[in-house]
Amino acid sequence: DIPDDDYGVWYVDVMDYPDRWAGKTVHMKLLMCHSKKYPGTHCPGRFAMVCCADDISFIAFYAVMDKASEIVTEESWANITAVIHTEYDKEFHGDAPILYITEFAPCEPLKDDLVYFR
Repeated sequence: DIPDDDYGVWYVDVMDYPDRWAGKTVHMKLLMCHSKKYPGTHCPGRFAMVCCADDISFIAFYAVMDKASEIVTEESWANITAVIHTEYDKEFHGDAPILYITEFAPCEPLKDDLVYFR
């Protein structure tokens, strides 16, 4: 289980060391979004503020899920369980973590939906 307050630190660790997480199963609450740049690609993640409100960014993963377009609505919150795979990604210029979602359940948004790095 990835606690809501630990998502930012965990995200950095997964992106820095994807092989460490390959094959592991994780469970967390994320905002499900669709990629506008890559139709059919789903990107679960959270909005993060590193310094100030001007630098808020969406930090997310590529995700694979059967029948995702039938289940996921634009910007819906969900409890997900996923297995992390490491695959080559040309945009990432190397191996990147990909979430293979095995369980998906819509849920209420977090009270504080921003990730902070403090």
